[in-house]
Amino acid sequence: MNRKLGLVATLLLLPFVVHAAPEPDPRYKNANAALGKPKPGEQRVVFFGSSSVDGWKLDREFPGRPFVNRGISGQNTRQMLARFDQDVIALVPSSVVLHIGAANDLGAIPQKETIENLRTMIRRARAAGATPILYSCTPTRGQHLRARPVAKVQALRDEMRKLAADEKVAFVDVYSLVADARGELREDLTRDGMHLTAKGYELIRKPTLEAVDRALSGKGLKDRLPTVK
Repeated sequence: MNRKLGLVATLLLLPFVVHAAPEPDPRYKNANAALGKPKPGEQRVVFFGSSSVDGWKLDREFPGRPFVNRGISGQNTRQMLARFDQDVIALVPSSVVLHIGAANDLGAIPQKETIENLRTMIRRARAAGATPILYSCTPTRGQHLRARPVAKVQALRDEMRKLAADEKVAFVDVYSLVADARGELREDLTRDGMHLTAKGYELIRKPTLEAVDRALSGKGLKDRLPTVK
């Protein structure tokens, strides 16, 4: 009888289980130390996220700009949040681009938690004096649709748009820029069905510059920045 009661109690408590925060990934520890603080007048921008940031050749796409890549392939927003202070806040950026790409959270983390993790990052950045810019999640195609079906990705994109509106930050709708008529990642922009090729990154270069330059100019600090497509 006691064993049955214990099982019932465990099942009732399952929805309230709190996941332990993961240990921050130390990949950029040495690079962060070497980079140091921005020079006087430098408006540093940290691009933060998973593989969509990790694979972005910022020095090639934006030569001469103080853009710092802090993407780690395969990470979800729990793991990103765990390293946010060391890989973003400690670098004293003027702005931070949050880009979770094809959303490793899908199927692993509840959508509500994904949004709250992003909200926490936005608020931490703002509290540190950096202007956040939120990028939408991106579509996939082929075999990746099993874990990331179009409807789920679009639902997350819509919730991210609402988050940006609630928090009064710029929202760059990368999804709309790289999706085909079916809502899947365009075949000509990927080799593996998930990650963008150089051609794909070139498509988001202009809206990225527009969003970053607007953030650095001080516009949108009090009023919500418009969605960039």
